[in-house]
Amino acid sequence: MNFTITDAGDTPTIEPLATGTDDTIILNETTCGQGKYIISDGTTGNMAVFQYGAADTWIVYASGFTCEL
Repeated sequence: MNFTITDAGDTPTIEPLATGTDDTIILNETTCGQGKYIISDGTTGNMAVFQYGAADTWIVYASGFTCEL
């Protein structure tokens, strides 16, 4: 499964599934860590493209998004 999220200026937060085994987001080839979310900086037009990597893992290529601190 693949999907894309585009920021319309609302600073979206994308949180991985937190039931069972928390999902891991790998953002621009760097892991955010298990159960951590990514968030946009609020700039209209920021985009995040999600690709299923494996069970409990999402590969994300994005501009303007960062991992939860």
